[in-house]
Amino acid sequence: MEFLDPFEDDVVVVCIAEQTRAAGAAVSAVAGNSGGALVSSAAGSGIGRMPNVDRAFEEAWKRLQDYYLGSNRRYSEKTFARRFRMSQSTFDTIYNAVSSRGEFQRKPNALGELGLFPVQRMVAALRMLAYGTAADAVDEYLRISESSALLSLQLFCNAVCEEFGEEYARQPNADDLTRILAINERRGFPGCLGSIDCQRRRWERCPVAFAGQFTRKEKKPTVVLEAICDRELWIWHAFFGCPGSLNDLNVLNMSSTMASVLEGKHPPRFSFVVDGTTYNTPYYFADGIYPSWAMFIKTLRKSSSPEAKRFSAAQEAVRKDIERAFGVLVARFHILKAPCLLRDRTTMASVMRACIIMHNMVVESRRDDYESGHYNASASFEFGISTNLAAFHAWANTVEKRLNEFTSRTGHSALRQSLIRHIWSRFGAGNG
Repeated sequence: MEFLDPFEDDVVVVCIAEQTRAAGAAVSAVAGNSGGALVSSAAGSGIGRMPNVDRAFEEAWKRLQDYYLGSNRRYSEKTFARRFRMSQSTFDTIYNAVSSRGEFQRKPNALGELGLFPVQRMVAALRMLAYGTAADAVDEYLRISESSALLSLQLFCNAVCEEFGEEYARQPNADDLTRILAINERRGFPGCLGSIDCQRRRWERCPVAFAGQFTRKEKKPTVVLEAICDRELWIWHAFFGCPGSLNDLNVLNMSSTMASVLEGKHPPRFSFVVDGTTYNTPYYFADGIYPSWAMFIKTLRKSSSPEAKRFSAAQEAVRKDIERAFGVLVARFHILKAPCLLRDRTTMASVMRACIIMHNMVVESRRDDYESGHYNASASFEFGISTNLAAFHAWANTVEKRLNEFTSRTGHSALRQSLIRHIWSRFGAGNG
């Protein structure tokens, strides 16, 4: 007589197989006696891998050509821009840069069958970014699986950041600064470089171990985005990834904004005149939580005089640029509106940066439609932008000087009083 150890893996498999065959035989016998009312096969998973779904990639590609990309496309340019959140020319610019990358090339699988077209991957990523839909929702239209859609989203965002980040996620150059300063001077604020503020994005799948430091008054884990924009809503600075428990001032102390100030990279030194007084420190508009530094101009908490009230109204109107930029960014890419389902902050940052880059590309494509008349193109400014990297050996000696210059509370009060008088003398009690 032979005894088998019931705890060995091979024995367990044999016993389960014998029990399955016996159960199948019993079911077959019952089904035969009942006229075939029961299925005669054994229950459970079958042997081997699940077969691949024939997704007919060529059919999806032909549909895209017929609807949007072909010469005789069915939908108009306006419909294309509404659904893809950008014009056809901007789409083509991104596609030409992204499709040439190796990870987007059409490759054969193990059976020698060609896979997804580059345009399928790009459109799937754009639909997920624009509408905030689940990865599985684009399968029926684009014939792309959930896992491939998620991978395409990550690859697309990384590609956009690498291909266009140098141009559309940079600091403003001399031409940009000339345009920004001229526009803000026409609005009554010479020397203004834009508006700064923070926004929080909910992190649905924040690890439990990190939930405490990412949770604030919202009672849900969030991640902070700090941004600076101009009147045209071009986002010139974006710092993303700080825990949501930090307030705007804490984020400022950690962001690259102050690092650029201390290193002398940005903002540059230049002179401007306000109410007959010459200043050398450019400034940003900010809300009340930011410190009373020379580089930040805030509204007055208590505006009693007509001059102060007029200044507060003008400052708040211009500061709304950053609020509008956040609103347009989220409205354009709904993936930023819904709670983030990603688990990795690096991937979250890649998605956020890609959305900001494409947002700036759209702003640039539309600039020609409304740029005329907003500023004097012949205006000129002398900028002291340091480009000599060898000069950074003396960086430590200039840190304290630059820090005192840009964080001066006396300079903040003097500049704000000059702006109050300047706004009143230029616009008075009117609505100009």
